[in-house]
Amino acid sequence: MHIDTVKEGPATKEITASSGNIPAREVMDPNPVTVSPRMTIHHAASLMKEKDVPCLIVVRKAEPVGCLTESDMTRRVVAMNLKPNQVTVKEVMSTPVGQVGPDEDITSIARTMASTQVRILAVVDNGKLVGIITQRDLSILSPAFLELYREHVRIGKNGDAAGGPNAGYCQVCQSYTEDLIEDHGLVICRECLK
Repeated sequence: MHIDTVKEGPATKEITASSGNIPAREVMDPNPVTVSPRMTIHHAASLMKEKDVPCLIVVRKAEPVGCLTESDMTRRVVAMNLKPNQVTVKEVMSTPVGQVGPDEDITSIARTMASTQVRILAVVDNGKLVGIITQRDLSILSPAFLELYREHVRIGKNGDAAGGPNAGYCQVCQSYTEDLIEDHGLVICRECLK
């Protein structure tokens, strides 16, 4: 058994890798911030700021039903000039939220994220939310994940995803764009290239 210690801000995470397989449970955030679909966007944004998180998992009876990201709020509330205190999370959240099991290998999870262009997946065990795993979690641990994502963008395999072969999320600012480019080993938007 091989143990790697990965720097993650002020804290560190020990990752146990057996035979090269790392399960989601060892990489996931076991304490995702959850909200009700009835919460207002104003309250949700305040909670994101307070907890310093880029997303909230929307739950109904402990089951994940959606995901609310900063990008969702920007595109569906701010850009539409709606009032955040009059719009609910249910109206803005992305659905369905992608789900993986706690024992699923991160290589498989990386492929799922790359092929569906999803940055956040709920980790669910017996129908109950037990954590979340993000593109950032995987990129910290696995340079192979970044290479898989870059290759996906390069060859333009978007499946049913909208936006064309260069659509996806910038690795610097995390914004969605339909015009990603590769620069110095990163897949980024034109704004971050400047």
